[in-house]
Amino acid sequence: MPAVDNNNAGNAVVVFYDRRNDASNVLYDEYYAYLDANGARLICDLSNNGNCRMTTFLSDPGIYSSQNGNARFIGDYQAVWSDSYEDGESATAAFIALTTIPFQGDTWFGRVLY
Repeated sequence: MPAVDNNNAGNAVVVFYDRRNDASNVLYDEYYAYLDANGARLICDLSNNGNCRMTTFLSDPGIYSSQNGNARFIGDYQAVWSDSYEDGESATAAFIALTTIPFQGDTWFGRVLY
């Protein structure tokens, strides 16, 4: 469930959950990709196919269960919005991140700089 927004130049930023850093394919990070108006990926990290990792820790959806008991369901909560700031164009992303020590399951925000 990625989230997408565009900036004043017509470029798009996409934020998404990704499990590539977990061999068991359960824990996840938040990543973003930045695309120009023609759809070409603007590279920020060559080691991750142009995707930029926003989180510094893996989240474990298994430590959370919703009110109806659906373990690993973190909700449909992810957003990104672009805007012009004094220091140029950038975006803000909101996503769910879950840490175990200490347990913190909450909406986190990250600034996407481009």
